[in-house]
Amino acid sequence: MIFTSPQQRRLANRRLAPGLISAAVLALSACGGNNSTPPGAGNVALANGTSDSNGMTAAVSNIPTVGPISFDSASGLNVVPEGSYKVQLTTGNGSGGSQTFTVNNVSIDHNNTTTVFSYGTVAGKTINGFPAEISVNAPANGQFTVQTVHAAYAGSLVSPSINFYFVKPGAGISGTPAAVSFGTSPPSFALPSGTYEIIVTADLVKVYDSGPKGVILPPNNTNVVQIAALDAPGAPNGSPISLLMLDNDGGNTPLLNGAH
Repeated sequence: MIFTSPQQRRLANRRLAPGLISAAVLALSACGGNNSTPPGAGNVALANGTSDSNGMTAAVSNIPTVGPISFDSASGLNVVPEGSYKVQLTTGNGSGGSQTFTVNNVSIDHNNTTTVFSYGTVAGKTINGFPAEISVNAPANGQFTVQTVHAAYAGSLVSPSINFYFVKPGAGISGTPAAVSFGTSPPSFALPSGTYEIIVTADLVKVYDSGPKGVILPPNNTNVVQIAALDAPGAPNGSPISLLMLDNDGGNTPLLNGAH
């Protein structure tokens, strides 16, 4: 099934593995914020950072195939039993066929969400992926939990590490950044809920700015987010990267340079 809008993706954001459907699971699915997973299970999602893919699908364990997911977007949350998995990703490319590759050691843990990020290009034969895992436990009142992720392959060739700043809109770069290396699952951290200008730097050079109006964080009815840097080929919005925000309600929101 193709999810073409955030609303459609949210409707499908809690797909369940066979054998896990129960009254308790259904109750969890209905909870705002989704700060837990069924006993013995965790969430898995797919984020497509492969710019020339014609939809990306993922196969893991005994859940239905996830996707196809278009570039710069993500699937909803899929509940699977705890364990370590090999996730098979397939990218469709029209008359050029498709390519399949495997992301190993994808850990699924109780009360956590693991997102598998694809990166690279089919044409450049650089497609691959990696997992980033975050706890969905509820933060303190008035706060949200955020994990920053570097999944911009082309950018990583120049800057293997980037810095995320969450600042008051219009205030400019200040404070201590969240530094993250490409292809890793960095620790999450808590911030007060509010409106932020998100700035990303690489080697002390600003490469992304969400804009002076600010981004409201977290999205409504959520309190845990992953914000990932993806390649933006050709810099269509004046930046070599774009950001994709995934939340613990199964939604995902592109954050383009200068658009907020």
